[in-house]
Amino acid sequence: MMKALDVLRDMDVSEFQALLNYTSSRTRAAAYHCACRLDSLSAPEKQTIIRVLQSEVMAGNFIMGVGVTFYENRLIVPTALRGITKLVLLEFIPNPEAFLAVVGDTKDGTRDAILPRYVGDWWTKWDPKKPAESLSLEDVVAIWESQVIKHPIVQTRSDFEVNIAALPKPELQKAHSVAQDAMVFIDAELEANFNQLLAISENIVKREALREDLDKLAKRLVDNEVSELPL
Repeated sequence: MMKALDVLRDMDVSEFQALLNYTSSRTRAAAYHCACRLDSLSAPEKQTIIRVLQSEVMAGNFIMGVGVTFYENRLIVPTALRGITKLVLLEFIPNPEAFLAVVGDTKDGTRDAILPRYVGDWWTKWDPKKPAESLSLEDVVAIWESQVIKHPIVQTRSDFEVNIAALPKPELQKAHSVAQDAMVFIDAELEANFNQLLAISENIVKREALREDLDKLAKRLVDNEVSELPL
């Protein structure tokens, strides 16, 4: 734990906010997957997956507590982390609907939105026969450090004001690389969404054509029945 505390101690308020946002994002993603799985798990399996989620949440709360102690009202505590904390502490096994309600709360905007990729995403690889181990503060901080290296997180301007002119060349190059990665991801998302909309549009056209064919067939059947009536 001492290494994790050293990392937290050396963070400025912007870095601490980024870490807190990330821990909230992780718990949001984990809670969503738990909600989707709960109904298919046995009672002991539910207890196990909630226990691991609780360890993730408690690590996030430790980080939040240290951050608030250091920076008080300068730090914004994400709503999702608060809500999921209440669920896993007040209810033995929260119901899926409660999880989804908290996960779907977007009043914080994109601050702690679910990311496309996570380091150490135990919830997507969950196997009831080989469940993941509970996470410690040390684990979560190490995961954060690895996440920043492997999958850089682009901060929104609402959280941090960026003074590009004040950045040194290495930071500018890093920011440029992160921006390029973000653009590639956004382009892929836009293309996927466009293809989905195109498929929906095509299905609507096919449905309307089928509806017209059914209407014509129904009219023809009625006309045939009328023509066969005795005069």
